[in-house]
Amino acid sequence: SAVDKALEWLARNQEADGRWDNVKHGGKHAGMIGDVAMTGYAILAFLGAGHSERVGKYKENVAKGVAWLIDNQGKKEILGGVFHEGRWVSLNYTNGIATMAISEAAAMGRVQKTKERAQKAVDAVDDAQIRRGNDSDREAWDYGPNGGTNDSSIMAWNILGLKSAKVAGLKVDPATFDGALRWIDAGQDLGPLKPGD
Repeated sequence: SAVDKALEWLARNQEADGRWDNVKHGGKHAGMIGDVAMTGYAILAFLGAGHSERVGKYKENVAKGVAWLIDNQGKKEILGGVFHEGRWVSLNYTNGIATMAISEAAAMGRVQKTKERAQKAVDAVDDAQIRRGNDSDREAWDYGPNGGTNDSSIMAWNILGLKSAKVAGLKVDPATFDGALRWIDAGQDLGPLKPGD
């Protein structure tokens, strides 16, 4: 099937260190920003087809990809001055994608180290959420942590990561969801439509 062929391609094109190289396959973001996201996408494809760190034809590919994410999580030299032991890079898009991948892997594979590092990623997503005033005034996420502009597509990746974390049995602060929902609700209050809208 098309899915089998796609997974075969991903397996063939995985780097020896466990990552998928973004630029090598047409992406424009070199280095960690691109490779962390690309590796997250690839892991999600394998997991979506039922392969985990412990089960399936591609379990070694998943395990190597997850190990690469873990090995590159929380390194100060790649964070652009923003340090949190659960982050990979300063860009919230990339962190949301990787958080979803490692959380899904934790849910499916039940590997303790993966679960522990997924919790660190979840904590980092929580810390990067926009807050106005105090902790109860949460909104969504900006391109980087501590930003001031809510972005719906960045929010989507981070919320998906947190949802996967809940499925994995990880601790997720309900206030993260509440804040994001309040922001979505506020953005939908556009008033009555006029003819032609």
